Amino acid sequence: MTHTKLAFGNHTTSSGSYWDRRLNGAQARYLRASEALARVRPLAMPMPLQVNIANQQVNTAGNG
Repeated sequence: MTHTKLAFGNHTTSSGSYWDRRLNGAQARYLRASEALARVRPLAMPMPLQVNIANQQVNTAGNG
């Protein structure tokens, strides 16, 4: 929101450059965090377990 206010108001080139770098950095951090969450989220899902002993099959959904 601060970037938007400053982008449409009067500002110097150096302050505009500062806010642009700051916005780009925030967007990059958000994208990295989203990608990391997408990679980690499947690890939290329970792993299915299948055991075959003497022709009896047991299927469970647990933490492997």
